[in-house]
Amino acid sequence: MSEAHTDIDSANKKHCIACYQSIHPHASVCPFCQNKQTRGRLSLLSNILKWSGGITAVVSVVITMSQVNQVYNNWRHTQDAVSELISAAKLQAQARHYQGAWKMLDKALQLQPGSPDARVVQVDVAMEWLRNARANESQSFTQTVETIQPALYRGATNLDKNKQSDVFAHLGWADYLLVREGKSWLNVDEQFEKSLELNPDNALTHAMYGHWIANNLNKKNYEKDKLDLAIEHFDQALKQPSQHLAYIRSLQFNGMKQTKGTKAKTYLLIQSYDAMLKNEDLSGTLVSKILNQLRILKNASSTNAQQLFSEYHKIQSIDYIKLYNWLSQRYYQHYNKKYFDEIEQPVLIAGLTGLSGDYQKALELYNTYMMELQSNDNVHSSTKTYMERTIKTWSQYLQKNMTATIASDTP
Repeated sequence: MSEAHTDIDSANKKHCIACYQSIHPHASVCPFCQNKQTRGRLSLLSNILKWSGGITAVVSVVITMSQVNQVYNNWRHTQDAVSELISAAKLQAQARHYQGAWKMLDKALQLQPGSPDARVVQVDVAMEWLRNARANESQSFTQTVETIQPALYRGATNLDKNKQSDVFAHLGWADYLLVREGKSWLNVDEQFEKSLELNPDNALTHAMYGHWIANNLNKKNYEKDKLDLAIEHFDQALKQPSQHLAYIRSLQFNGMKQTKGTKAKTYLLIQSYDAMLKNEDLSGTLVSKILNQLRILKNASSTNAQQLFSEYHKIQSIDYIKLYNWLSQRYYQHYNKKYFDEIEQPVLIAGLTGLSGDYQKALELYNTYMMELQSNDNVHSSTKTYMERTIKTWSQYLQKNMTATIASDTP
């Protein structure tokens, strides 16, 4: 009986619209939470607004996620494009197409102005471009420098000390190139000094500075002799291991070739022998310059030639025959031909033997070649006369030196 009564009570009850407790079916207010049990229009509107707000929030999240995804995709595509442009620029720079490489890097920085990778590569390309700069009708030194100088100055402010030192060295080289085109008021030394303050062992800086000091365009008065100071910088440059050894040698040889006097010439011979001992790969141009210095042995009638012979002979550390053979081999590798022809070479070999101090053997070689030359009908008479006169003059000079040497050795 009580169970049936309970079921009837449960059937006559309803749930509160707020807390869901069972209440009397005709109750207008919930005795538990005190909420009214009737839904007015405001309540309905409130619920509608709540649902609308929720839906709007979900839609907003979806839209935001879509926008974020789009931004990410755009960023990723930009990064890919920048990376491709940087890689292409490196390839063009390796091929020495510097203007093309520069345009690639400009595009990369337009897409991503703050790209650190593009900035670093731009500085590297700028320095390499300067080292290999050539003035011609389509591109002057001034145009090249004006193109790349701003990037170097930016690099001088935000790179590590060693890299900054490289940058200042190249800014100095840029100023030197501008001096070559008439801007003589520029203080080239200042940039090199800044570079050495940052890295006193910078090989490139020492080589560039030495070249500038020895240059005829440099009118500055130094406390030391210019030639001695230039040699100090070149020697310092060669003390440091460097990936730019061939370039450093080029600066050294070309710088010293602008200096007059026997001291510069003897220094270059010593440096050539040093390069040979280290088996360095000198360029064909540098090999030609050194072989040309040995041409003095063809011009015995020149007082300057005999003075140079005397100075070269004082260099006891050089095996001239070995040096000549090495230079001749290098020259042939570069140009697939001999520097001296078959008529010149025997005279040079005899002269180099004399330079090495073996006067007796040198005289024997001269005499042997003289006889061969006189019996050779294929040699033009004017050439034969010139070579015979050269041999005779050098033979007399060597005989005089040999006599003086014997006299000095006699107690």
